[in-house]
Amino acid sequence: MVGYFPEFVNSVQWHASELCNVADMIALAIRFSEMGLGDYWDDADRWTRNMFADGQLQTTDWIDRVTEADAYNPPPAELLPTESIVGPWCTADSVAARSRGAFAGSRRSTTGTSGTASSTAAPPPRC
Repeated sequence: MVGYFPEFVNSVQWHASELCNVADMIALAIRFSEMGLGDYWDDADRWTRNMFADGQLQTTDWIDRVTEADAYNPPPAELLPTESIVGPWCTADSVAARSRGAFAGSRRSTTGTSGTASSTAAPPPRC
């Protein structure tokens, strides 16, 4: 197992694996190993390398392109907030640059032509 834990099983929902789910599985693997319930150290290591290392935003130039593309394809009105979310805790100043090093909330599994699984980051939430 590469560390991809889907949020939904047997569902037509958009399939993704949130990094907090992966963190929970890593914590369980470590705890079980420490308690002597099995040897899950390699699993914890593999999940960390496959999901966390790949989930950290190392480049952010794509964020502005995604935002620009959203302007031409806005979400349905029912998905938009009913109240203003602008406040002292929210800014649009240098969002892409300040997001570098953060972690993507969700990872989406894709299968390439070779049949191996890889991950792509879901767009980050916006203020």
